[in-house]
Amino acid sequence: MLNKESGFTLLESLTVLAIATIMLTVVFAVMPPTLQKQADMQFVEQFIRDLHHAQQYAITTGERVRVIFDHQNKSYAVRPLNLELKSVMTRSYNATIKIEETTLTKNLIFTSSGSANASGKIVIRTKESVYEITIYIGEGKMNVQKIE
Repeated sequence: MLNKESGFTLLESLTVLAIATIMLTVVFAVMPPTLQKQADMQFVEQFIRDLHHAQQYAITTGERVRVIFDHQNKSYAVRPLNLELKSVMTRSYNATIKIEETTLTKNLIFTSSGSANASGKIVIRTKESVYEITIYIGEGKMNVQKIE
């Protein structure tokens, strides 16, 4: 009497296991750079939102607002020029991120009309990318461009 059971041989099972291992290795090798790029992009988006917030704060309160970059402590702050008023916000950022004011002064000021006191560029360097933020004088418009 023949006993026929349907099933997989050891060789077939090992082949499937090897293919699954290779696929998982590839997925986890690609994942960390993707996560880093996403974190970098989130920081740049948050930075732009903070600049817009500073601009809106200046317009709504009628107070001139300054954005101060503190490179040693890896942070930036939004503060009214009137020293009697408290800071609007302070945000720190990762040590792998570098903010450079290439053609801007150390303090970016938004007037009560929302315009910037000076035009210029801010470069944000991360592990994976370089972003250039251009601030236009007069209307306070901002343009973000990924360089690398």
